[in-house]
Amino acid sequence: MTIGLVNEVMLLCDKMGIDAWKMIAEAKTKPYGFMPFYPRPGIGGHCIPIDSVYMPWKARTFDFESRFIESANYLNR
Repeated sequence: MTIGLVNEVMLLCDKMGIDAWKMIAEAKTKPYGFMPFYPRPGIGGHCIPIDSVYMPWKARTFDFESRFIESANYLNR
């Protein structure tokens, strides 16, 4: 899900005129445990891309809506 969030942040940064790549590069220089995530296809969190489609489907069989995963998929499509 992390990549989906980063992809959305990148879109927001673009609208705001912020260089998100520079922002990530600057954050990496801090002395605390920052782990950079970069925009890319998929939503992150799984190594097999179909997981992000399967999980919401399976969640619905338990009458559960996985809104964040579905939103990340929507954003990346």
